[in-house]
Amino acid sequence: MKYKIQELTQKNLQKIWEGNFPRCNFTTEQIKYNFELKLFQYASGRVYDGGFSKEVISIYRQEEGEDSSRSKQFQRLLLGNYGLPFSLTPFKSGLSSKRANRKQSKSTGDHIIGVTLAGQYIKGELDRLVNNKYQNLNSKILRQAIKEMSHDFLPNHLWLWAQCRLTRNEHKPSNLYRGDNAPKESRLDPLAYKANLMHYDEAGIVVESYR
Repeated sequence: MKYKIQELTQKNLQKIWEGNFPRCNFTTEQIKYNFELKLFQYASGRVYDGGFSKEVISIYRQEEGEDSSRSKQFQRLLLGNYGLPFSLTPFKSGLSSKRANRKQSKSTGDHIIGVTLAGQYIKGELDRLVNNKYQNLNSKILRQAIKEMSHDFLPNHLWLWAQCRLTRNEHKPSNLYRGDNAPKESRLDPLAYKANLMHYDEAGIVVESYR
């Protein structure tokens, strides 16, 4: 079963992946290379941690694989924001709110999933593939995991970076739910909550094709 965001962005994202989208002059290999590089940079940090005691690295990472706010900020930028070599703008994603499609409305781009949640999800997938063991950057398992992520994971998860055009009023924190967790009352997985645009539904935001 596909998330709502996948259904709405599939056509545009397929063209982008194949290098056939206007004003997005990147080849498939360039997109994959950029993603692999960012994953390798993340892995380098984890390997570097191995040279220090838990007490020292606790200022940055918490125990048992839970990331501190500092670590989340690192992944937020490295993977959640710069995982692609371009910004997946509302035009590229093909999404806009009904109100923002009105030309007279002042608008902004909203990262639907959110860069923090996207970064956490991506790093979690790599952690899983290597069993959360980062001991050697030349590890065959690590190298294969990074290649697998760019070959299989990436083309099916471009929507993690998708943006939707909203009016500035729709985008206000007082109107639109923010953060990398779903509201407690929803009892839903944070990714599924946002990928199905439930935070938009609850804010009364109607999403349609960008025009």
